[in-house]
Amino acid sequence: MILRILMYAAAGAAMVIPTKRALHMFQQNRYEKHRFTAWFKGRLSGGTGDMLLPALLSVTGVLSGLFLKGNLRLIVLTVLLFACAAYLFADEKKKSYIKPLVYTARVKRQIAVMVLLSVLWLGLLWLIKADWLIAASSFVMPWLLIYLMSVITEPVEAAVRAHYLNEAKQILKDHSDLIKIGITGSYGKTSTKNIMQ
Repeated sequence: MILRILMYAAAGAAMVIPTKRALHMFQQNRYEKHRFTAWFKGRLSGGTGDMLLPALLSVTGVLSGLFLKGNLRLIVLTVLLFACAAYLFADEKKKSYIKPLVYTARVKRQIAVMVLLSVLWLGLLWLIKADWLIAASSFVMPWLLIYLMSVITEPVEAAVRAHYLNEAKQILKDHSDLIKIGITGSYGKTSTKNIMQ
């Protein structure tokens, strides 16, 4: 039992960086599922080297889960998952991003939902005793859970957008003598607004 708990803890640790990267790319693709899907397809078809290790470890995990039995299987999968988690954390420290993940209120809500979905996924694997899937799912599931998270959080995000839109309309209505200027774009909106004040 303790070995199995350790293995699931290792799986959770191995999911942290893929979840962060998936959220980062979802943010970079403007939280739009179709843009995220196009980016993800391009990444898969591009044959990038950083996909090779997770794929290799996933296959190794599935094979060891299917062909090894008892405590040996649990030990091998636990060591494999902790080694993957350590590698991913070390690799993440070396990465530099043009625009890093910004921890906005929206992203914090998404993180909460992703953590909940990940725990539910690992709980399901525990219940159905599908330990052989655990290594592969540690790398793959965060990218797939983005879609479910997006569907779950969309009503909240729509309500937040409506709140700010109504608030802005009320401010404009209260100050009819204002000069109204629209600022759009991907970067620099807040800085431009601050310069203009």
